[in-house]
Amino acid sequence: MSRSKLHILFALIISMQIAGCGSLIAAGAPISQMDLAAQIKNQTAPRILDVRSPKEYEVGHVPGATNIDFRELAQRVSEIQGAKDAPIVVYCETGVRANIAEKILSDAGFTNILHLQGDMSAWRKNQQPIVQGKQPFDAATIVQTHADIPGLIVKTSPHSVEKTTDRLTKVIESKGIKVFATINHSQNAAKADLKLPPTTLVMFGNPKLGTPLMQCQRSIAIDLPQKVLIWQDEKVVKIGYNDPAYIADRHQLNDCGKKVTAKISGALNKFTDVAIAPK
Repeated sequence: MSRSKLHILFALIISMQIAGCGSLIAAGAPISQMDLAAQIKNQTAPRILDVRSPKEYEVGHVPGATNIDFRELAQRVSEIQGAKDAPIVVYCETGVRANIAEKILSDAGFTNILHLQGDMSAWRKNQQPIVQGKQPFDAATIVQTHADIPGLIVKTSPHSVEKTTDRLTKVIESKGIKVFATINHSQNAAKADLKLPPTTLVMFGNPKLGTPLMQCQRSIAIDLPQKVLIWQDEKVVKIGYNDPAYIADRHQLNDCGKKVTAKISGALNKFTDVAIAPK
């Protein structure tokens, strides 16, 4: 969508809202503030996109939100990778800019778009949790797919492999999820008199989520339990995991287990976000 078309759409939405017919612009399905706040608290919230300006974002934003100004979204939509059928919550200050962003996301193939009811103005009024400060990473480093490996979602971490692994396992276990194994491939390589940069694999899972997927298609067990890889690539530490939607496609689940797949996607995104948070 060109900038001129964006301006026209923006003016159109404004005029329709004034006329009381803002519903003519397709918006995402609503998600209540209480529901999103609870998911954030439980670290099971989906991706959250703040489409206000960076300055507005810095003053205060929803915890865990990524900021891409709605005026830049059409050019930067590729930065929001992962499953396009996984839920993504969009908000602005009062809803107008979010409506535009949702149209851009829909045109880009996103199919599970949610609109935060009341947007930031109501979130602030209801005294929901707010985080202040600039975005710690570019959106592209918060969630990005590995260019050479289909289905692998990769993020960068400001911490060492050891610290990132420790933070990851702690947040997983805090949710009552069992960590089956933490495999230090570098240590194993050293025992064989071989050298390997820091590389650690964490395996974990929840039978309540994994079993329904195996009931859909037994072959998916080859990709279970969940795995997260933390490794050092030259001087950059990365953390990556299999995109659940990609795995579901691989095993041809179709609509079977769709809600479970979306829930796993949200959990993996949040767990890894906690692992790479600056503090």
